[in-house]
Amino acid sequence: MNSESHQAEGSSKGSLPLRALKTWPGKLATALLSLLLGWAVSYFAPGVWNSITGTLGKSPLEVRVITDADRIESARNNARQYLVHHPISEVGPPPSGVDPDGRYQWAHSMNGVDAWESYVELIIRGRSADPVVLLGIDINVVSRQPPLRGTLLSYDGLGAGIDVRKVHVDLDSDEPRTFHFTEDLKETEIFPLRVSDTELEVIDLVVSTGSCDCRWTAELHYEVGGKEGSIQVDSHGQPFRTAAPANGSQSYHWLRGHWEGPSKIQIEPELRCHPHPASLEAEPSADCLELQT
Repeated sequence: MNSESHQAEGSSKGSLPLRALKTWPGKLATALLSLLLGWAVSYFAPGVWNSITGTLGKSPLEVRVITDADRIESARNNARQYLVHHPISEVGPPPSGVDPDGRYQWAHSMNGVDAWESYVELIIRGRSADPVVLLGIDINVVSRQPPLRGTLLSYDGLGAGIDVRKVHVDLDSDEPRTFHFTEDLKETEIFPLRVSDTELEVIDLVVSTGSCDCRWTAELHYEVGGKEGSIQVDSHGQPFRTAAPANGSQSYHWLRGHWEGPSKIQIEPELRCHPHPASLEAEPSADCLELQT
């Protein structure tokens, strides 16, 4: 009897939520819950976040890496340029006309390379409630080749992107430096930053070159529990790539429904190797000048 009464009681209690879901407030709550669960799954599901092994063993950080400039809000409204190895007669129109959406994937489907500048967005969080302090980012050049010859594709941007934490990188220095600027272009510092499993930081790397076809990785330094470590950030195990167009490359600009051009790239070595604006008094890099000869 007791067992049967408990089962009946449980069934009765269990039916209340079912009856409630048949009412419009219940249906609304169910819809909202489904949306929330869908967002959580898409945001935190395996494969979205990259768990990276660092110098302390298993890293206390998870990093999401976005290289598609069309998905980076601070970049998508700015003019983007790509180098491809196809003649313009084989390129065809961009996928969305004057709208830049889809152009990154389109250019890279032709084995295109980011020209002059790459945007890479890092979304960083901790793996636990223990705070992790981000100490800084360094850039490591894996290979440095002369400027890349190809067809340069460019188009107009749609205006300034949103303001986020940006780390500017000059690949033309012997040892690439990172810079952080205020809105009035004064150099400043954004580190240290703190993350945990409930605290995110978004950092956009803006990596530029006027002198090389460079492959590079980023190194993120952190401190947790009084110990310092670092992790390498790359693109699915491969270095990122940013290239300056070689002299003689043909440049085309999408305007009024067709490719206008060509114009020929011709830049003096000293201008290609001019130091970053934050260090205008520095001499051009010897390595950079050697690449131009």
